[in-house]
Amino acid sequence: MDSILKEADNKKYNNWGERGPLVCSDQSKIFESQKYTSRQDLSLSEKSILYFYKLTDVKGFEFVAHSNAHFSLPILLPNNVLLYPCFCTSLEGTNPNEPKAQATLKMENSGTYIYDGWLPIENLSEESIRDNLQQLNESMSVFSIVSGSRIEWEPKYPAGNIIDSIHYLTPNHLSTIAEISDLAVKMKKEDRKSIFRSISWLDQS
Repeated sequence: MDSILKEADNKKYNNWGERGPLVCSDQSKIFESQKYTSRQDLSLSEKSILYFYKLTDVKGFEFVAHSNAHFSLPILLPNNVLLYPCFCTSLEGTNPNEPKAQATLKMENSGTYIYDGWLPIENLSEESIRDNLQQLNESMSVFSIVSGSRIEWEPKYPAGNIIDSIHYLTPNHLSTIAEISDLAVKMKKEDRKSIFRSISWLDQS
């Protein structure tokens, strides 16, 4: 695993477990990166990968994962996805005033742990990026399959720091939600879990 981490470290923008400022003084790169921030045909993750690549020339996706699954060693998932724990293995003997120790305690209290994620992407075409993001979702699904754990991820550097738009739900939306809820109640437990698990994976894409 050490050699895998070192190889990835040579390709990443940040060291493992870090998120430094995204700095670029090349105006042509900045101009090119800004082209993607307003693209309506791209998801936020797709925009973010292209935005990040144009600024840094890094061929890959740095992301942050949040999960109730706790593991203290880095792991390699299918499709070459790497996850690196961003917390202390043990708080015993650590200085409670250190930021990492404080962050670890906060994670333990909330039951949600943070991981630094990396997905190498050699081909930065839009189609290839979509395929890689789908593979990322597939890789993350192993947690739900193996332990029923939830895991969510987000770009470490969202394109242009874009925030999610507000979705105002209409009465029709609320009616549809009610219908789905009624149907779910009538389903077998196993079928219901499978359907909502699939929806959650799609929601991450």
